[in-house]
Amino acid sequence: MLRSLHSNKNGVVFVTVLVIILAMTIVTVSIISLNVNQALLTEKEYRTIQAEVMGYGAFYKTVAERYTDKDFKTYSSSQTLQNITFSVTGAIDDLNGGPNGTDVLDVLVTY
Repeated sequence: MLRSLHSNKNGVVFVTVLVIILAMTIVTVSIISLNVNQALLTEKEYRTIQAEVMGYGAFYKTVAERYTDKDFKTYSSSQTLQNITFSVTGAIDDLNGGPNGTDVLDVLVTY
């Protein structure tokens, strides 16, 4: 009886198959996790690029308005892109705090 248990290879095959299934499960979960992380990072980068473009737009709009009206100090706008609201504010600080006595322009984008 003991000899038949020691010579039985079914237990070894079962354990080997179990280890392979466990390893494949871990690899699959890791791949799915990496894909989800990559998708979230891509979405964040996409929003950051949209915010940057809106910031540039606010910058140029504020500068253009300042050229036409010397008393112009703030520009604000709000846009909704793909159900995300971007708020842009451009403000000119005319206390000559910039280099060589120039005015400072701050642009803030929130989303």
